[in-house]
Amino acid sequence: MDVPQYLRVLWRYKWLLAVGVVIAAMAAMVAGFTLVDGKLVSRTTQQYTAATTVMLGSADQSIYTDQQVGPTQAPGQPVQQTNLAQTAVIYAYLISGDTIKHQVEAKIGTFGQDDLLTAVSRTTQPAGNEQFPGKYALPMINIVGESDSAARAETISRTAADAFKGYVVAQQVHSKVAPSDRIQITTITSGAAEAVEGSNPAIPIAITGAGVLLVFVALAFVLYNIALSRERQRARRARAARASIPELDSEPSPAALPAASADAFTPPRTVIDA
Repeated sequence: MDVPQYLRVLWRYKWLLAVGVVIAAMAAMVAGFTLVDGKLVSRTTQQYTAATTVMLGSADQSIYTDQQVGPTQAPGQPVQQTNLAQTAVIYAYLISGDTIKHQVEAKIGTFGQDDLLTAVSRTTQPAGNEQFPGKYALPMINIVGESDSAARAETISRTAADAFKGYVVAQQVHSKVAPSDRIQITTITSGAAEAVEGSNPAIPIAITGAGVLLVFVALAFVLYNIALSRERQRARRARAARASIPELDSEPSPAALPAASADAFTPPRTVIDA
């Protein structure tokens, strides 16, 4: 079985690839870890997110009835209902602000550098991803907690949902909003934490190591092409040199030899004395 050409090239420069493997491993370690107090610590950590979905509703407008009811300003003129989908957008900003964050920190501790609290108004079906918004305007909010710990991400999300519910009630009481006119917040789901795509600590290590090793593989092929080019040049020069020198191993033809004259050779005479 014939060995592929690229394998022969790699085997020819196996010493270079061995050096490349060592350097790639060192580069990957530098990219993935740092030295802190004499210990190797990962530069990146696995992040997790957890979302608690809440729904905005009205005390006098049930989602289970097809009738719009409520107090009237005049006979036959119902009070205009608040657009809860637009209110959800405003609430998402409030949840992402410092007020709710400080309330959450008071209950679970100060946020670390990997902790985050955000909220987004839902625009997709339940299985949709809000990173790619849909076309719906829904009175739904995803309260998202993020951390390097799955359990803490869930705690941030659920604690923030409870804190925001209490905040809304406190604001309603402070503004003396009638119970029948208050927006009600209902928790729909408290999702489990999920790993954030692309935050795996092994990813930068693998990418860096593979990138450095590919550089050495490419260098091996470059060196092979240079060596091959030089061999071809030497072969061309050798052929040119042989073509410029006449053949010496061939016998000359008889016609090429000069004709011998009669007196060209005179044998010696022998004189015998009588």
